[in-house]
Amino acid sequence: MKTIGPKDFVLSVMVSGSSLHAVLLQDGDKGPEILRRFSKHASASVGADTGGMTGPGQEMPDDAGMGDFTIKFGGASNSSELFLASEFGADGAGDKSHSDQGIFTTFELELEDILADCRDMGYSDPVVVFCEDATTVVSAEISIPGTEEDGKKNKKGSDKFELLTATTEITATEENSAFLKMSPGEDGLERYLGITAKPNGPVEQTLKALRSRKTRMPAVQLLDNEIAIYLGLARSAFYLVTSHDGFGDDAASEFGDTEFAPLLPDSNRKSLLVRAGVEDTLVLFLEDDKLLHFENLRSITTYDAPETICSRVLLLQDEYGVGDVQHVLLLSDDREDAILDSFKMFFSDTRVESLRDYIPSVIEDPAEHSRPSAYVLATGTALRLVEDELYQGSFEEINLLPRRLLRKQIRIPVSWHVFALYGFIFASVLFWIGRYFTIESDVSEMRYKIQQYPSEYANLDPQVLQARVDSINAVSAGYYRALRVLDSLLVGSDMWSRAMEKSSTDAANVKGIWIDKWRPVSGGITLSGNAIARDRIVALANEIGGEIETVTFSEIREWPVFSFEMKMPIREELPEAARYLRERIAYLETINERSNETSESN
Repeated sequence: MKTIGPKDFVLSVMVSGSSLHAVLLQDGDKGPEILRRFSKHASASVGADTGGMTGPGQEMPDDAGMGDFTIKFGGASNSSELFLASEFGADGAGDKSHSDQGIFTTFELELEDILADCRDMGYSDPVVVFCEDATTVVSAEISIPGTEEDGKKNKKGSDKFELLTATTEITATEENSAFLKMSPGEDGLERYLGITAKPNGPVEQTLKALRSRKTRMPAVQLLDNEIAIYLGLARSAFYLVTSHDGFGDDAASEFGDTEFAPLLPDSNRKSLLVRAGVEDTLVLFLEDDKLLHFENLRSITTYDAPETICSRVLLLQDEYGVGDVQHVLLLSDDREDAILDSFKMFFSDTRVESLRDYIPSVIEDPAEHSRPSAYVLATGTALRLVEDELYQGSFEEINLLPRRLLRKQIRIPVSWHVFALYGFIFASVLFWIGRYFTIESDVSEMRYKIQQYPSEYANLDPQVLQARVDSINAVSAGYYRALRVLDSLLVGSDMWSRAMEKSSTDAANVKGIWIDKWRPVSGGITLSGNAIARDRIVALANEIGGEIETVTFSEIREWPVFSFEMKMPIREELPEAARYLRERIAYLETINERSNETSESN
């Protein structure tokens, strides 16, 4: 069983009748501490909410006392009916005719109110455990023979479920059943008190209702029953009173005036636990730390006379042949002090104490002994999770809650707002990743450019470098202006030489054609010449991009000769040398601009 740490909180809820009683417990430095108590009722007309909590330094309101009682109208037993027929004919551990009257089926609203109160006080998301009363289970004592086979003991675990199912007529499984080991019986029989949860109990129905409402599920860890809890509390009391050392003043201050000296020198001690409730009375006989007998007296309640309760317990003691008991633990919902006095009178040689003395309580709470026994059960259930050897060795590992209800329900919202938010976050991440790599690339490029400069520039004064840059810029600006003036003078200066070069080159490429003369005209020159065929004239016009103006035919020495005139366009351009100088100037200007940017960044 997973335990709680020093910083964890456990909310233990006891479901009894039409009431909820809960405690908020923390495993403190000095042991378990009860931080708050809660009380809720199913009926809004009778104590619907007692204010929910009491604690150190807090006072109960004037009408808060109603939270300690469950008022019922109708269905109560008449005193004349509590005679021997009801006592001997109706009780028994294996009887299944428990009355379910007054038990509400779900309490999700009350549970949510308690959890909201915990959050308001700063105790958010506590571990939640539940405990139900004996009416929600069916119990029966079963016996299994133990055999020796090859030196190993065969406990026949599967037979326990079959016997419990046959006895209670409810299918017993590992999820809804538990077995409390009892003292060995006659002829080596192994005795167990089997407990089977009735289907659709209040806790199970409540958790199902919370899941169906799609609300945030509490951190539910276990569901126990009051029979097992009382057995665990009786064991812890046995361990305390029979210990010779290890407790001292700290334990005494925590549990009151309890004396921790051993009761008897031998190791065979009998203990008796009696819980008198408003509907029934539970009786547990223990031999050392083993359960000896269990009885549920539905005809005896806390409203009966204390002498009646004592006499009925004494009758059970004689019926089972238990013998003398050395320790009696009592718990009652009403008149507990009177019942204690009565048992002390009937068990004059026995140590008689209240079970409340062995559980943690709120400090300086004068009404501790007048509170309902459900608070004791809630505290005992919470102690199962305390990381202490005393409590870990006292309680049985019981969990009657189906496994499917133990897991937290996780629901992911699927509205479009969520997807839009996810898309925005994804786009933002992509943008900033791209931005990061872009800046990193620019930084790397700048570092590379800086490394290209001579190393001696790194130690120079920035002002000296800036002066040099300004001087270079001034010289380059002068060159630029001079070149522009020179360009204006050189434009078209070489057009005749270029035109002659082009016409001669193109005529040589065509072949079979020659140029006799050329003369300048507006927009170009006119070429005159002869060709041995007309197609040669057309080919030359295509080469030089000219226009044919005239073509004449004649024969020279019986050979055909075609004379032509065509206009060749000429464009005024810079000479090749001027264009080369201009390209160099542009390159130098680019270098100067980058140098200025580098000096400014430094």
